[in-house]
Amino acid sequence: MFKVFALEPTSNGFNWYGNQFILTFGCIYYGIGLIGFTCFLILSCVLFVVKMRQLSSHESSATHKLQIMLFRTLMVQISLCFVTIALPIIILVYFLAVKNPYGSYYTQLGLFLLSFHGLSDTISMLYLIRPYRNYLFGLMKKMLRRKKNKIRSSAIYFT
Repeated sequence: MFKVFALEPTSNGFNWYGNQFILTFGCIYYGIGLIGFTCFLILSCVLFVVKMRQLSSHESSATHKLQIMLFRTLMVQISLCFVTIALPIIILVYFLAVKNPYGSYYTQLGLFLLSFHGLSDTISMLYLIRPYRNYLFGLMKKMLRRKKNKIRSSAIYFT
């Protein structure tokens, strides 16, 4: 059993001091990318809000409400993107910094969040955009109604 734990690929058998440069460089590289991406998103959102305010006098109130609804959906999707992508890496960096012997287990659970990125974005889009939500609820009601009215016959016909 001790041999299994010795060969298990966690931080128990990892040479921290020999690979400290690679870990530090990776964390800095990821941090710079995340900060750059955050700045780009903030700048894009500010430019979008400015453009929406300029166009609000030229568009109808229904179109303006639709633009605001889509902008809120975009903000929720961006925050979900940060949660599902940045959080696992933050967990990884934390366990690398504290050199936890079971850090790989927790990091794998954190990376499991990445698989929910597409699902969470789709659910937020379907819920926050009113026409999509109304269509989805109508479709569900229609499916439930069809299931209730299904005719079942116990007669067996032979030809």
